[in-house]
Amino acid sequence: MPEPSGSAIVHLDPGQWKKLKDRKITFSAVAPATLETGLAEPGMRLVSGVGVLDLTGRGRLGFKGGFRLQDTAGAFVEVTDPSGMLPRGSATCLVRTSADGGGTRMELFDYSLDVTKIHVSPLSAAFGIDEAVAKVNPVLAKVLTDLFGEGAGTAGTTFAQGSVDFGFMGATP
Repeated sequence: MPEPSGSAIVHLDPGQWKKLKDRKITFSAVAPATLETGLAEPGMRLVSGVGVLDLTGRGRLGFKGGFRLQDTAGAFVEVTDPSGMLPRGSATCLVRTSADGGGTRMELFDYSLDVTKIHVSPLSAAFGIDEAVAKVNPVLAKVLTDLFGEGAGTAGTTFAQGSVDFGFMGATP
């Protein structure tokens, strides 16, 4: 099976962004991810997508880069190098905070993809996912609360939404 290579565009959910913005928390991309400014809410383009997938979109994916949230006092969390199984599961990420500069890999986001939003194009050896939603899990809620105060993240609420596009390197239609 060929290895896919791809990218994802992810934007913070409007409700989550309001919680963070009200606390004067900034959002930035961590390289090699780049900042996306096409919507009212900040976002990022994750690149260097790798993984193992079948042509139905089942398998595992991972990306390099991520995002950083930081308040005016200098407290921060960096969430990078997400990986997860498709079509449902939890995304694990490397989490580095102002309290733990070394970083720890943690499960942060829960998701379940609507299979009608997965589109596969066998002739062009590509697939994509539209309208993917990442929900705050209890671990992320605790990280955000510990750093930025009560209500900065609530388990079960939407954190971000995005889309994924992958092509299969070396695939032949």
